[in-house]
Amino acid sequence: MKLPQVLISFMLAHTFMPATPAAAQKTQPIPETTLRATQVARDIPLDQSKRVLVGPDANYYVLDAGNNRIVVMSPDWKFVRQISAAGQEPGALFDPQDFALDRQGNIFVIDGKKRLQGFTPTGKHLGTITYRAECLALAVNGRGEYLLSQPELGALVTVYSPSGEVRRSFGQLKNGEGRYRSVANRAHLAVTRADEVYVSLDHQGILQKYDAAGRLLWETAIPGDQVERLRGIFWSDDENKSKYGVVITTVHSRVPAFYVAFNLFLDDTRRQLYVPLNNGSIYVADADGKPIKFLKQPRGAVDFYSSVVTDKQNRLVATSRFRGVLLITPARPA
Repeated sequence: MKLPQVLISFMLAHTFMPATPAAAQKTQPIPETTLRATQVARDIPLDQSKRVLVGPDANYYVLDAGNNRIVVMSPDWKFVRQISAAGQEPGALFDPQDFALDRQGNIFVIDGKKRLQGFTPTGKHLGTITYRAECLALAVNGRGEYLLSQPELGALVTVYSPSGEVRRSFGQLKNGEGRYRSVANRAHLAVTRADEVYVSLDHQGILQKYDAAGRLLWETAIPGDQVERLRGIFWSDDENKSKYGVVITTVHSRVPAFYVAFNLFLDDTRRQLYVPLNNGSIYVADADGKPIKFLKQPRGAVDFYSSVVTDKQNRLVATSRFRGVLLITPARPA
């Protein structure tokens, strides 16, 4: 099985493709704050850091995809342990795509072998389940169910039991035809303490919220001209979309898919959503999807934040595809 080929540009273009008719309607300007990103954990070698989460133990858990492992760091950014390593046997990882933590701190990882593996916080392998269809994102709810983004199966989210049986699915697919239909409906997920589910469509910049039974509560497009431009790039016929930002082409789909949003994090305490965008900014909304602000890249910066999280000290922490783990703070009003 070949690894997915990821095409990454180190520079954002100064011009973008025009927005499509399906883009969000014009809204009032949203406040912007220029962010400051400070690299931490410099002594820990990381490659393609896809996601960071904070466990019940206050440690940081980082999906170090390029090294096929989970790295655990202390609250002061010191190396604690490594979980798993490269390989295809049970307990090893082969091209990991995403991971999640349950409420006990157990770790669940999906990888390129179409399998979901569980580990304890100390790294003991709990078991493996396999699934069909491409999957690039997952979440775990309070019932121990696994929520996988598998639009190829006909819905935005497929829910599996702890032992791996399909229990249900929810979320109507939106837009796209042919092989673009599944790609356009790839999504990242976040689960609340009440098992409600937030969905962020990676390539359309659309946010949704579902109740615990999978009923749609609301849907909104991330607003703003910058996001409209990003949507326009995804839907355009440009053959070199990577010059505008990050593009992924998996062997499974063979579609060069330009990202609008990379991930989704819910700060369940503050009731805020954080969504990193493919221009280096971070969109912040309230728990009802109403915009609060954009955290904007400083002029000349080229970081792409693959994920963000708030830690036990209420600090905003991000993973960068190029610089590992970063502490995000406001710099000054834009």
